[in-house]
Amino acid sequence: MSSSSRKAETAPRTQQACRRCRAKKSRCDAGRPSCGGCAAQGQECVYDSAPPRRRGPGRSKQAVLALEERLAQMETTLRRAGLAAQSSSLTDDASPTPEAQAAPSPNPLPLAAQPQPEPSPAPVPAPAPPRQPDHDPPSESPVASRLPDFVAARMFLTKPVPAIEGPTFPRRTYTPDFDRQILNTLWLPLTPSVAAAFPVLNADCLVGRFQGGGPAADALFDSTHGWAYACACMALGSSLKCLNEAIPALFPRIWPWFMNALATIAELTTTATDPLAVQALVGMAVFMQGSAASSAAVALVASAATLSNRLGLHRDGGNDDPVRYRIFWAAYILDKSNALNLGVPSAIPDDDIEVDLPPPDIFWLRLRAQLATIQSRIHTSLYTARALALPGPEVFRTVLDAERMMDSWRRTLPGDMADAIVEGGLGGDADELTGAQLDVVMTFNTCQILVHWSSCRMEGDLTLTVGVGGKESAPQSMLLPRGRHCLLRCRSGSTAVMRAFCSVPAPPLTVLWRTVCHPLCAMIVLLVDILEEPATTQSTMLLQTIRSFTTFLETFQREEKCDLAKLIAACGTLLWVAQAAVQRARDGTDVVVPEGTAGVTPEKLLSLLRSTTSPMTLAQALIGNQPTRDSALAAELIAMVACPDYRPIGVPLAPDALCPSTYGFHLDGGM
Repeated sequence: MSSSSRKAETAPRTQQACRRCRAKKSRCDAGRPSCGGCAAQGQECVYDSAPPRRRGPGRSKQAVLALEERLAQMETTLRRAGLAAQSSSLTDDASPTPEAQAAPSPNPLPLAAQPQPEPSPAPVPAPAPPRQPDHDPPSESPVASRLPDFVAARMFLTKPVPAIEGPTFPRRTYTPDFDRQILNTLWLPLTPSVAAAFPVLNADCLVGRFQGGGPAADALFDSTHGWAYACACMALGSSLKCLNEAIPALFPRIWPWFMNALATIAELTTTATDPLAVQALVGMAVFMQGSAASSAAVALVASAATLSNRLGLHRDGGNDDPVRYRIFWAAYILDKSNALNLGVPSAIPDDDIEVDLPPPDIFWLRLRAQLATIQSRIHTSLYTARALALPGPEVFRTVLDAERMMDSWRRTLPGDMADAIVEGGLGGDADELTGAQLDVVMTFNTCQILVHWSSCRMEGDLTLTVGVGGKESAPQSMLLPRGRHCLLRCRSGSTAVMRAFCSVPAPPLTVLWRTVCHPLCAMIVLLVDILEEPATTQSTMLLQTIRSFTTFLETFQREEKCDLAKLIAACGTLLWVAQAAVQRARDGTDVVVPEGTAGVTPEKLLSLLRSTTSPMTLAQALIGNQPTRDSALAAELIAMVACPDYRPIGVPLAPDALCPSTYGFHLDGGM
């Protein structure tokens, strides 16, 4: 027998069939010369070799490796979900055992729903490790997102829940080596400075509760609100007493005290029942107002106002405790100041307050609370979204009402304060203003600026009855253009703010930064005044007023060794633009263009400044990170004046020393 015959006999039946039977897929007896089927049809058989069957899809080496990788990912995912995945060998010859085939599961449940078998006491040999793929599997398995919901639910219900022990609000301390006695030794001597600089902290009437060393003082200090208030006062007092040139060395030791207070904010806002908790939040907010993180200060003020509402401090519940009312007005003052200066909504409604103003013996706090009510009315009537959409005549009538309200308040001031406050002073023998006095003077004149800014460029004439001279002068009727009248009031308020700010020779850097928004607002108004009428004699006088402000900043930086380079550079460029406009209007010549500011022109600057909603919100956007209506204009202005790159800290004109991130505390939105 030939080798071909032997191969034909041993070949598979498919390859032994003739071509006709193989095409019809019928049984062939492989008869020679013709099979039975072909002989019956009278056909001749044709025998040839059938093409070998190729391996089906998925049988290649690459497909096997891919399946092994997917199986390994599935096992990893199930193991993470807490399911017992049986390990098996992933070789080609792996097959289920006869015992497993003979004993099928009587209850075929899904994998996640099947009960887990009890472990056998007999030792089981470790299975062979699965074959590793050629490359590492991805860190996050894509199979995890495809698991059915009951797997995640089973994991949630079967995972053990750790026992919750200890307090719900554990107190975190950033100054662990200081106990109550040491803190009292440090912060109590600082309270007179805190009380004089910030009347809203009410330190003069609250510090006595911490003194004496009795059980009540110990319990107050150990409480969350007492601890937070003491740490906030410690941070504020230390920043007031710190030499400006020593800020880089001492602020890393001052900021942890503030963080001690800030760590209690969750407990204060949710469970506190003592009004001192509101005062602690006010203290934290005042501290943050002296930094570049104005958004954190806004959040703290809102928390204090909301907690004040929750505790009912605005209600007259028959409680004659004056401290309770003073704490409410402290939160009210900060809340209304933020509403007008930053454009954020107020948290305390004016038509739901039942308590009286602070008594007259608390003079500066009472004046500041009265100004806060004026700030609230100005913001509501002129700077809300509804007020900004009012027509011109109605806006001007609102301006006149606000002006009469401010003049009425000014006439209630004692002595010659009524005349001196519009000049940036208080009259009498006071050569310079203290913290509380400076706050009152600049707040009043800034309110005057913001009242008239909304309509200072309106057209048309109107007969106005205004007071000329001191408070004893009789009102006189005069015909003034609407825009001209508001412009004169804006100019007067801006000049007074500049004069008051420059009257303090060497304030602490944090106090300067807390109040520098007022002269920046005034400078914006004066720049618009100069650029609109650069050829007048008044423009030269206003130019000198702006120059006195920039000179004050330069002197402060040189003598106090503080970094105000960005603020000084921006103010210097704006001053140059105004000076160039005045010189060009007079003799037609141009001044030398500072390096990097070739793109700024008086026309561009005037167009930008006139489009601001409020000069105060523009100023706040330059020195803080709280978004305002004019944040986009602030970024455009900074690009125009070629300020140094500020992106590492996020605030255009802020020094690094006043950024929390400088000391490792990221409270400023990624500065």
